[in-house]
Amino acid sequence: MNASVKRLEETGTALREALQRQDWSAIGELDLQCRQAVDEAMREPQRDVELVRERMQELLDLYRQLVDMCQNEKRRLASELLQLNQSQQAPRSISCSADSCRQADARRFACFPGFRSGLPARSPLLFRAGS
Repeated sequence: MNASVKRLEETGTALREALQRQDWSAIGELDLQCRQAVDEAMREPQRDVELVRERMQELLDLYRQLVDMCQNEKRRLASELLQLNQSQQAPRSISCSADSCRQADARRFACFPGFRSGLPARSPLLFRAGS
C-alpha cells in the first residue's frame, strides 16, 4: 500500500471517529485533509487503482453519512431557534396587549377627577355603594 492510499485510509478513519463524537471543528479540519489526500492519491503515478477506488468509495459512503448528520443537526438547531424565538415573542405580545389595555383604560377613565396612570384615584363606582 503506497503512502497516498494509507493517508486516505487514516484521514477517513479519523473523520469517522470525529463524526461519531460530533466534533464539528475536527470534522472541518479533517475534511480539508481528506480533500488533500484524494488529490495526492489521484496524482500518484504508480497507484493501485483498485485499492484507491475502494478507499474513495469508503470516503463517499462516509461523506453521505456526514451530510445526513449535518442536515439532521441543522433541522434540530432550526427547531430550537424557532422555539426560542416563539418563546421570546410571547411575552412581547402579552406586554403589548397590556399596554393597549392601559391606553384603553386611560381613555375610558380620563374624564374622572384625580385620574392617574390608567386608573381613577376616586372612582364614582367605588364610592356609590359605601356613601
